[in-house]
Amino acid sequence: MSAAQTPDPKLPPVRETGTQTALQLLPIGAGIALQDAGLLSIELPTWLLVTSYALGLWSTGPGFNRAILRHAAEALPRILILMRVCVYWPRRAPCRGCRHGSLNGLSRHQSGLSRAYAGP
Repeated sequence: MSAAQTPDPKLPPVRETGTQTALQLLPIGAGIALQDAGLLSIELPTWLLVTSYALGLWSTGPGFNRAILRHAAEALPRILILMRVCVYWPRRAPCRGCRHGSLNGLSRHQSGLSRAYAGP
């Protein structure tokens, strides 16, 4: 091992297995299930959300350099075009025997949106 890879002798070795990871995710899954069942309402205070987002972004930001930003800027137009195609194109496709456009394979009148949505 090089000097950069030498573990600190004061710290215990960290070795996580799949079981340990699953056990760490168990409370999250339980919270999701309880909230979906309506038995629990999880709400975080705004100050905690703001602090956690700030710390997360603060630690992420220094990892960006000019090469990464240049790559993201080059990919952005393709991403925006793909988003536009995925969002708007299915609505323009005609459904079978209907004057309404389809909405992701389901016509507007079948989904009940023909009265509520008077879009193109």
